[in-house]
Amino acid sequence: YHRTYVSVRQYRTGESPAKRLERVGIEAYDETRVVLSLTMSVILAIFNSSLGYELLFGAAALACFATATRAWQIEDTDLRRSLLALLVASGGWSASHVGMFLLPMPFGEVSYLFGLILGFGTVWAWLYFASAYTGRTYHREPAFQWFAGAIYLAVVVMKVTNPLHHLYFETTFVTDPFPHLTIQQGVFH
Repeated sequence: YHRTYVSVRQYRTGESPAKRLERVGIEAYDETRVVLSLTMSVILAIFNSSLGYELLFGAAALACFATATRAWQIEDTDLRRSLLALLVASGGWSASHVGMFLLPMPFGEVSYLFGLILGFGTVWAWLYFASAYTGRTYHREPAFQWFAGAIYLAVVVMKVTNPLHHLYFETTFVTDPFPHLTIQQGVFH
């Protein structure tokens, strides 16, 4: 924008093109530097608090849930079910992270645990979706369904019983760089 403006304007003022570019270039540089400095200050302030994470995870959750309303219109039953499961599980995982940041202990830890369960469920929803989308029938095979269900159940039991053994993760409340629940991965992770 400035270059086009300068090239038209330089003929009206009688100023040499080099002089005009130098003067406008310095002004534009100073204005740009101030705008970038303010923008970076705002971004750092947001992400130096939990607000940035809450906004990003919240936006992802809303996008998943909004997209799920469109997925209801898919005619193929297997595709519709698998895509809905994938979107709802992904949106629930994102929403649980918002809860982890917003809720006090022990509710933040419960929200994180709920997110772990939903997050692991997205793997199976994705595999179901990929099988249905590509026209394969793996998702309909009882042997695969039982195998996937057994693995999912075993991992969920391990995650749910984590407060007893702490082998999957441990939580600690920290205040740096902002007050939040921090997760230390355990041996089973």
